[in-house]
Amino acid sequence: MDYEVNVVSVLPLIMIVFLGMVELGFAYDRVHGLTAISREGANVAARGTSLAETLDIALLNGQSLGVASSGGVIASRIVVREGVAVVQEQVATEGFEDQSRLAESDNAADLVTRAGYRDGSTLYSVEVFLVYRPITPVGNFLENLLPDVLYERAVF
Repeated sequence: MDYEVNVVSVLPLIMIVFLGMVELGFAYDRVHGLTAISREGANVAARGTSLAETLDIALLNGQSLGVASSGGVIASRIVVREGVAVVQEQVATEGFEDQSRLAESDNAADLVTRAGYRDGSTLYSVEVFLVYRPITPVGNFLENLLPDVLYERAVF
């Protein structure tokens, strides 16, 4: 009889741990998907696709994650001159209100400058954003652990 009481008293803790694992697994899956989308987009842009087409490709690849409805994509062309990487052109999804975390158009992209690319290099970046919505009740308690907006970028 004491054994049954102990199992019942531990069950809520086991459920919280289980649901926390599910929530973190779901968030990791989303980040992994965003990584693939940003890499594919930057790779396509570096092969000569226009930034507008790159944006469309990234949105198409992000359909299963809901990037078009719950996030956005920013594609950028960056040129390195005199050791400074400057964003020359930038295209973002319509209605998307977040800003590039690299730099705005015509501004220095410090993160890329620190990477030390050669003068004259032309680089392409795709940044993908997704508003994270928890799928379990435990997700609401993990607010401090999980960001409100998931973000990934790739530079080719």
